[in-house]
Amino acid sequence: MRGSVNSYLSKTANGICFDGIFQGACIGQNITGYIFGATPRFADGDWVETSEVVWVSNILSCGWYAETKTGSRYLLSSVEYNPTLPESSRSVEAAMEQKRKHIMMNEQYFRPLIWSAGS
Repeated sequence: MRGSVNSYLSKTANGICFDGIFQGACIGQNITGYIFGATPRFADGDWVETSEVVWVSNILSCGWYAETKTGSRYLLSSVEYNPTLPESSRSVEAAMEQKRKHIMMNEQYFRPLIWSAGS
């Protein structure tokens, strides 16, 4: 039997499971986009840039999420496609698979930065 998301994921630096949800995100070294559900740190719809993304994964009941170097975890609901950027993708799944591949290819760099038990 599967546990809940709360039992699967370790807490973020802010003591919660997710620090917000990105919409219209651009995923590269970090994430930029509009954030929601991140109060009191940010107002809904604020444009935010995260620290470096060090891990990405998917939970079937929630979707794709990214973890940052500074201990935050964000869900991603949509990405902004920009054909002028080589790392830009048309879907969250494609963008996150591309980022996961990048992390795996550079495991020696990323492994010491990964902080969560879910990774």
